[in-house]
Amino acid sequence: MFEEYNATVDKKLFETLMEMYMKDQEDKCISMKLKEMLRHEGGNSVASLAVNIYGANTFSNKSFVMDLLKKPEAELMETLKTAEPVALYRDILKTYQTEVQGKLNEIQSRINKLQHILPFGFADIRKLINFSNIKYNRSVFFFGFATKFPGFILDQGI
Repeated sequence: MFEEYNATVDKKLFETLMEMYMKDQEDKCISMKLKEMLRHEGGNSVASLAVNIYGANTFSNKSFVMDLLKKPEAELMETLKTAEPVALYRDILKTYQTEVQGKLNEIQSRINKLQHILPFGFADIRKLINFSNIKYNRSVFFFGFATKFPGFILDQGI
């Protein structure tokens, strides 16, 4: 694995992705651990954080990893639990699960309910409705198709 691994490329990729992660979303969706680590580094410098994460005595160093793997299981697990890069990964994952994934599940649930209400897809609805024959008596168009509710008249009787 380490023969093809390039820590310099990995470090640069980390810097770029972390900068995007911090700039391209709401503040509440950004890991508190990342914010804390950046404050500890003296500001918002992802580059200086990357230097620490990809330094000589870290997981990007082959001899460090091989020595770590020679340790007893309990010691190995304790090292992994307290390692800063692992803690950062776990906090990014937790932040995603609480701030993003939960909301996506709610949205997917609403989509599933709509699919049960509408027994056919949008393409099927377009085939059933001849838009040129719609009487415009309080008709409302949602997502490109007409919807029949009490008080809304569609010529096709849908």
